[in-house]
This record gives sequence, C-alpha cells and structure tokens, in this order.
Amino acid sequence: MACASSTRTWSSPPPGRYTRSAAPPASRWSSVFSSGCRRPTSWPAACWPTSRSRAMTTATTSARANVKPTPTYETIAWKWMRYSGVLLIPLVWIHVLIQDVLVGVHAIDLNYVVERWANIGWQIYDILLLAFTFAHGMNGLRQVAFDFFQTDKARRNLSWILFIGWLVISFIGAAAILGAAAKHLA
Repeated sequence: MACASSTRTWSSPPPGRYTRSAAPPASRWSSVFSSGCRRPTSWPAACWPTSRSRAMTTATTSARANVKPTPTYETIAWKWMRYSGVLLIPLVWIHVLIQDVLVGVHAIDLNYVVERWANIGWQIYDILLLAFTFAHGMNGLRQVAFDFFQTDKARRNLSWILFIGWLVISFIGAAAILGAAAKHLA
C-alpha cells in the first residue's frame, strides 16, 4: 500500500543542529499512537502518525523558526529570474497588443516614437520592459555559461561581468528613452 502522507518517523533523531534530546528507543514509538492504538500491520510505518513524529515536529519547528539564512547571490539571482519572468508576461503582451495589433508595425516611425516617449508613463514602461527583459536574458546566459565555467572564481568573474554589462546597457537604453523625447520636444 502506497503512503499518501509525508509524515516521517525516525528511530534516532535527525542529524543536524536541531536535535534537542536523544530519541527514545524505536520499539517504543514505531507503531504506537499517542492513545495506545496499534497501527494495522499492512500499513507502512510512515503512514501511521506517532506521538514521536508529532514531538519531533514541534521540537524542530520552534528551533527552525529563529534560523534566518543569509541570502546568497545565487538565491537573489534565482528569485530575480522568477520575479522578472512574472513581470515580463504583462509587459510584453501589452507591448505586443499596442505596437503590433492596435497601432500596426507600418505606422511606427520616428515621430510616433517621439510622441510616445513624450509621456512619462510610456518612458517608465519602456525602461522597465528593457531592464526586466535584458536582466532576464543575462541571468539565463549566466546559467548557461556556468556549464562551461567550473571554478568559483571564473563563475564569480562571469557574474560580475554580466551584471556590469546589464547595468551599462540598461543605463544607455534608459538615457536614450529619456533623452530622445527631451531633445525632439525642445
């Protein structure tokens, strides 16, 4: 019979720093409920909760609640990839809907772009679209390049080079968006 529960019992405490005391002998806890009921012999032990598993859950939960892992660069990059991906979905589809469907690609010329970038809302929108798209792509490139760069030093240098490249290109793009409208409106 397959176990549908993720309850886990240990004959000895789990390794690590969260152990508070030595575990009782396994024979005392392996098949007895807190009320004294015995589990059916056809059920796997992991499917039948024991007072031992409940005790370990409360002991480890209270000890883990105070542990705050320090975010690493990899954690931040992983989260950024997810956040930028979620934000890109509406940004890109709104862009496609407006530029390709409503306006049409044949009607887009320099005057249209200048008029559009005269509005601060469109400037912010296009800067966000540029920054999120390019960051998402650079992080994907970084992950692919990690397959070829095996040492920590090479990976760290690559990460910094790509990050600085992203900043420079995003800054140049933002300056072009902000400066183009100001130049043509003056």
